[in-house]
Amino acid sequence: NPKNIIANQYVLSQNYPNPFNPNTKIEFKIPLYEHVNVSIYNLEGRLVKTLVDQVMRSGNHVLSWDGTNEIGAKVSTGMYIYQLKTSSTMLNRRMTFIK
Repeated sequence: NPKNIIANQYVLSQNYPNPFNPNTKIEFKIPLYEHVNVSIYNLEGRLVKTLVDQVMRSGNHVLSWDGTNEIGAKVSTGMYIYQLKTSSTMLNRRMTFIK
């Protein structure tokens, strides 16, 4: 089971599919049991949605985003930034949502 593999570094993979509609998956790896925040931002740097904000075990993780904001409304077509943040690391990648 790949979720049981211990990560030895922080990795934020490219989302798939990309571009996407209606859903995409975001995979990341963390080497420690720690607090993790994965959030989506628009290109202006405004928070669109927080996918996870909690303590997580080390290893591989996969999140899904359905192209909605914090109140459940569909976002506009365009490019978005997703960010993995821990106490020691911040990684960013771009993705494209199409309608």
